[in-house]
Amino acid sequence: MLHVTVATWIGNAAAVVSGTWGAVTRRAQQSGFSRTTVYTHAQRVVQAIASEQAGGISYASVNSFLDTFGPKIRPHQPRHTVAHTPPE
Repeated sequence: MLHVTVATWIGNAAAVVSGTWGAVTRRAQQSGFSRTTVYTHAQRVVQAIASEQAGGISYASVNSFLDTFGPKIRPHQPRHTVAHTPPE
């Protein structure tokens, strides 16, 4: 699995949110990701921030749930394939 740093996600989100002409293209070239990926990272960062501000579900609660019920839901899959890895 490819790991992307928090700084990369935030940098990609900043390029999108800034609205500056050419920022997304420049960021994609700098980070080595496609423009589509830059937009996807931005969308996920914005969603995570909105969820956190609204008191939404946390990664800790999801992982706790999966620790408890994950093996019962999908006993044939190892733990690491059941849980979602939060962005770094």
